[in-house]
Amino acid sequence: MEKHDFQFHMQVTGRERKEVAALIAAHFGTQAVYQGTRGFGYLITEPNGSGREWLVDKAGAIVTEGVKLDNVTEVFAVLKVLEENGIEAEGRAAVTLSIDGHWGRSLQNLVNILSAKERLIAKTMGTGQPFMIPEIVKKINTVRLKTIEDFLEVSGSEVSPGLAITQDKITLRWFAATLSSEIIAAYIQFAFAVNAMAMMQRHATPNEKETANEKYTFRVWLLRLGFIGEEYSFARRLFLSRLEGNGSFRTEDQVHEAVKRRKAHLATPETVV
Repeated sequence: MEKHDFQFHMQVTGRERKEVAALIAAHFGTQAVYQGTRGFGYLITEPNGSGREWLVDKAGAIVTEGVKLDNVTEVFAVLKVLEENGIEAEGRAAVTLSIDGHWGRSLQNLVNILSAKERLIAKTMGTGQPFMIPEIVKKINTVRLKTIEDFLEVSGSEVSPGLAITQDKITLRWFAATLSSEIIAAYIQFAFAVNAMAMMQRHATPNEKETANEKYTFRVWLLRLGFIGEEYSFARRLFLSRLEGNGSFRTEDQVHEAVKRRKAHLATPETVV
């Protein structure tokens, strides 16, 4: 897996596995190949030389392979086909990224970032359920971690229900499953942004800061993650719509002051020249 590749994994229902695989294969004008004892899934290889593959595994989940950020629209086209044919998403979805660029400390940062924002991330990604294990987070922060091997020796590959890390991959498993291309695009943007922040920061604390205004706190953090501009407008609206509070003002006093200024401005007669 290369740096800008990702894998998307999601459980679907509504049709038998063979039928789901046939729908995906028909979209590409090819055939699904049953894998037999190699995994009991159905594999579809796109016949365009891209190297992208689709797997409908033995549990009925669809898994993408070899997808790059610049050709993610093809993934969305397939999901649209599935939705149009009565397929529904179920449970949690997962995004898998390359571990390229990480080292022991940056993986520690990733764990700490997720731990500190766990409650808000769970809400904004639509699951609402905790996904970190406090005991493992604490353990990771008691030792000095230089390499990926150091990290894995302490944490193991299954860091928590929401996070798995191996020698070459990082899997984030705290997204609500959906066939909506816009929502999935927002999830993918978020996964890459959090991963990049973990590599760029020198240090991250695992402790959550209390907030009386979830929406404002998360909006400020999204800006730190780089969610600025039209490219991220849908993601910002989606995530903030799932939180309580005011996205523009941190405190109620600031809200009241803004309302007073607005009323005063409207009450001031305009000067006619």
